[in-house]
Amino acid sequence: MVVDFSNFKMSLPDLDKVAPRDATYVKTDFMTEAQLQMLLRSANQVKAEAAERRKEIAAARAQYQAVFNMIKDDPAAPKNLNIANMTEMIMNASAETGVDPIIISSIAKQETHYTQKVGTGNGSGIMQLTTISIKDMYLRPDIYDTKMKQLIKKYGSWQKVVAAKKRNPSLELGNFGNLLYKYGNYENLRAAIRKDPQLNIKLGAYLFKAKLNDAGGDVHKALVNYNGSSHKLAYAKSVMGIIQDGKRTSGKFDGIVA
Repeated sequence: MVVDFSNFKMSLPDLDKVAPRDATYVKTDFMTEAQLQMLLRSANQVKAEAAERRKEIAAARAQYQAVFNMIKDDPAAPKNLNIANMTEMIMNASAETGVDPIIISSIAKQETHYTQKVGTGNGSGIMQLTTISIKDMYLRPDIYDTKMKQLIKKYGSWQKVVAAKKRNPSLELGNFGNLLYKYGNYENLRAAIRKDPQLNIKLGAYLFKAKLNDAGGDVHKALVNYNGSSHKLAYAKSVMGIIQDGKRTSGKFDGIVA
């Protein structure tokens, strides 16, 4: 509705005719044109933010359903697997790391078909994390997480960050830094990822994110570098196919947040 306010002022009771009822009224006997226009702009902003939030919720639901279906439709997945629980763990890892849940799920499917207790050489757990990768997280934590990059730049090394944390327990390390600090060293963390599937998935997502950043956002190249075997190209091609199948069932949504 277009209203001409050039020649009159509107009383508060009449305002309901042109302004949304959820707007915050200015408590005066009358409202100038400038005040009313400001109110209407505020109400429109609230509406726009609500619409954007509904889109985000719809996209998250589509992602969840796509991951759920990927797990459910995998004939090689464990027969007693709790599909909803596995989906939640993948979505949680995505929320923490910013990595597309379809990609996390695709790696998990390719590596172990969502199986935590599996022995395949040097790899451990669902995401098949290697000893070298876990050790690297302590040696170069800044390449895995933005918060850690800031802290390493400030203090100089992970050991100095730990010393600062001990002096000042309120020092914020971020999610990734908190994990490193909690387990203390790579031996403890390596042992933990063999027992804890949620931790395994999260660290796998952090590892892929580091590979993605190093690859300049090229998902295929990141997948090649994620795999440590002599079959890197075949591995990446297979995972890319799984990703595309997953995306076709989820609709359009944003991918990696680096």
